[in-house]
Amino acid sequence: MRFIYGFILGVLVSVITAILYLAFLGGDYLLQLSPRYHDMASTIAALREAKEQRDQLAVRLDALADGFDQLTRRFNELQETVRQPGHRGPGAEPQAPLPEPTARPRPRAEPPPPPPAGP
Repeated sequence: MRFIYGFILGVLVSVITAILYLAFLGGDYLLQLSPRYHDMASTIAALREAKEQRDQLAVRLDALADGFDQLTRRFNELQETVRQPGHRGPGAEPQAPLPEPTARPRPRAEPPPPPPAGP
C-alpha cells in the first residue's frame, strides 16, 4: 500500500513540477525544441554579423575617401605650381617629351581542358 501512495505522490509532484517549470520559463523550453526557432536564431546572428561588417566597411570606405581627397588636393596643388610660367624646380633641366607607349601583344587564351570521360 505504501508503494501505491508513493507512486501516486511521485507522479503528482512530477506533474506539478513540470507545469510550474513550463509556466515560469514562458515557454522557452518548448521554443528551444523547435527547429524553426534555431533557424531564426541563426538568421538573426548572421544579420548582426553582417551589420557589424557593414559598419566596419563603411569606416574603411570613409578613410579611403578621405585619403583620395587629400591625394587629389595635393595633386591639384602640384599641378598649379607646375603650370605657373617660369617656375622650375631648383636645378631643373628641360625635359624631352616622353615617347608614346607601344602596344604589347596580348597573350593567347588557352583552350579549356576537355571534359573527363564518363565511366
